[in-house]
Amino acid sequence: HVNYGIFLPCYLIFFFFCFSTLPGLLQSMDLSTLKCFPPGQPEKFSAFLDKVVGLQK
Repeated sequence: HVNYGIFLPCYLIFFFFCFSTLPGLLQSMDLSTLKCFPPGQPEKFSAFLDKVVGLQK
């Protein structure tokens, strides 16, 4: 598995967050599409991310 504790923050910083575009990005985000993950079950979150980024078979 990928170490999402390091991977995800770096990915977000390098590819999505530029201070000059952050206000527009936040205004255009559809937060209703976010999914809640039960606390204490990080394997569900990592499985979801594996699927999203194409690491899951």
